[in-house]
Amino acid sequence: IILQGKYKVHLFKNIYTSINFSGGKLHGATEVKAMLRHCDEEERLKRTHKNKQIDKTLTHKNMNLTKLTYKQACDRYTNRIKQLDETTNTNRRKDRVTCFGLSIPAPAGLSEEQERDFFRSTCSILQDYYGGKNIVGCYAHFDEKHQYLDSVTKELTTSRAHLHAYIIPEYHGSLNGKWFSSRKNMNTLNKKLDELCKERYNVKFMTNSKDYKDLSVEELKQLSNEAVTQQKQQLKELHKERNKVKAESEAYRTLAEGYKENIIQLSEIAEQVSNPLSDMAKTQQAQMINDILTNTLELAKSKPDRLKSIHKVIESFVTPERTTNRAFGEFER
Repeated sequence: IILQGKYKVHLFKNIYTSINFSGGKLHGATEVKAMLRHCDEEERLKRTHKNKQIDKTLTHKNMNLTKLTYKQACDRYTNRIKQLDETTNTNRRKDRVTCFGLSIPAPAGLSEEQERDFFRSTCSILQDYYGGKNIVGCYAHFDEKHQYLDSVTKELTTSRAHLHAYIIPEYHGSLNGKWFSSRKNMNTLNKKLDELCKERYNVKFMTNSKDYKDLSVEELKQLSNEAVTQQKQQLKELHKERNKVKAESEAYRTLAEGYKENIIQLSEIAEQVSNPLSDMAKTQQAQMINDILTNTLELAKSKPDRLKSIHKVIESFVTPERTTNRAFGEFER
């Protein structure tokens, strides 16, 4: 169960419970009504939200478990606080917490129908545990499911439907935020939901995960975003390496074409070497070979490690006896 806010996540023994107290630790009517407005289906559809994971095409699947309109939920909050202040409440501090927002995810492994049953049962448990008059609103959201990168497993994970509950922290007639957010209270409520899940769905509500100990919800989101950024960077590097290999491959292909052309010409000249030639023809032939070898050397300059293999290839077609000493000496150098 997550109490949304700036304080840290509390990890009870063998229980992963994310408690965040800033967005869920609500001090007055303005903050409470903003959260109710965010959850109400009609208000949700006609407004633009900072949460980009909201898919309005799925908003019709959301559940309003208290069956109150936005105005009715606001009136319930206002009237309940007024009633407490006029009777038994002794907490008159200006910074008092008048409402808490809980975020309760559906346990893993349930079908959508089981998730709906879980949320209905959870709302009933909250009403019995905290008192129906103190439940301002309960809303199950199915329109925020999205994929995210788990920062620990590095696997792409789909978020689950979750319940938002807004509760006035009344305890023995007074507003008592300290009691509401205490370890004992949260532990008790988690156990109630865990028992429900085991008995009805044969799954656990509480997990033994300790990978996210002492992290706020915003920090968990940041970890996920950092993991995504890291994978994007790795992908960028892979693309860069692929393009580099591709460019080198093209360069080798061009170089090979140059070698191939030179070797063909050398082969043709080598076939003519055995024929008697005039001194002038021999000189022209030697010059041609010299030019071809010079061109081959120019092609090979970018890859010095290839010279030895190139030497062997050309040597199979042209020997020192078939060229001028000057030409082959240049090639050797």
